[in-house]
Formats: sequence, C-alpha cells, structure tokens
Amino acid sequence: MAFTVSRIFSPAAFLYSFVVIAQFAFGFYLGKQIEPSPALGLVYQFAFLWVVGWWLVKDGRERHVAAVYDVGFFLSIAWPIVMTYYLVKTRGA
Repeated sequence: MAFTVSRIFSPAAFLYSFVVIAQFAFGFYLGKQIEPSPALGLVYQFAFLWVVGWWLVKDGRERHVAAVYDVGFFLSIAWPIVMTYYLVKTRGA
C-alpha cells in the first residue's frame, strides 16, 4: 500500500512545525546580523502558501466545506482573510 505525505503527516502539525523552524532560521540570521538569501524568502513564501493550501483542502474535505475554484491564487492574494473566515465558518465564533 502506497503512503502519501498527507496520510503520514497532519497538515496542521506540519504547518506549525514549518512556521517554527522558518522563524527560528530567520531569527538566527537576524541574531548574527547576516542578510538572508533572497531565495530563502522566496522559498518560504511559496512553501507557506503550499502548506496553508494543503491544510485548507484537507480540512475542507473532512468538514464537507466546498472550496473556491482557484485556491492557490485566492490564498496568495487574501490568505489572512480567507483563513479567518474559514475558521469562523467551520468552528464557530
């Protein structure tokens, strides 16, 4: 039986771990007063949107909430608003 990453790892735990590790890395650069590579910032942005999108899609399937047509573009434009609305809608105020 083939296992995928989504079956092994929880998207929420992966999101929390990713944010902690990335912020630790940025704090290390800040503490050493070294300018991080622009590629690091670019990879961070893409990876963060991917993890948030993965979590939204999986959580939406579990809670039977329909997703928007183009989740990737929608997340890249308005992810703070989308996340707030989604959490209030699925879990209540």
